[in-house]
Amino acid sequence: MLKRAGPVGEVSAASFSFADPKEERRQGTDGPASVLRMIALDVVVALLAGALVTLQTGSNARLKEAFGHPLPAVVMSSLIGIVLLVAIIAVTRTPVPSLACATSAPWTAWLGGLLGAVYAVTVVVVARELGAVTLTALVVVGQLVCSVVLDHFGLLGFELHAASAGRLLGCGLLLAGLALIWKF
Repeated sequence: MLKRAGPVGEVSAASFSFADPKEERRQGTDGPASVLRMIALDVVVALLAGALVTLQTGSNARLKEAFGHPLPAVVMSSLIGIVLLVAIIAVTRTPVPSLACATSAPWTAWLGGLLGAVYAVTVVVVARELGAVTLTALVVVGQLVCSVVLDHFGLLGFELHAASAGRLLGCGLLLAGLALIWKF
């Protein structure tokens, strides 16, 4: 859920929050309707993020075509993202973690950048050949299957959630959807 981590107007480095639950309680908006609104907001934000990933893939593929190679395109795209994030940190006065704090993170915490780079180059290379729908379906199936494994074994800090029959059926249905997308 999106929550404010500090006083009104302050956003912590660990949170992209919009609502202060303490403030909601003071205003009397805490309750089932408030929870449903926050869930709805979470769903809309997640759907938007998914759409942005697809738009990013198409944009990066066009940059690859303009540059003639995927690596400079991904580097340029990443630099633009870094500049934007640094500007947001400056504007929101988000505290930068100390070196001690950064070095105390487990090694698996540092995989995100590496995995993000591999993902970005991969989708830029295959985007035009597969098309937006097939590429997105393949990515979503890969994400879902990986997510079920991570949850089932509690890897990378995720809480244990058994790979239940319902979850496995969901994966199967997604694979069936992928097959239909691939065929048609």
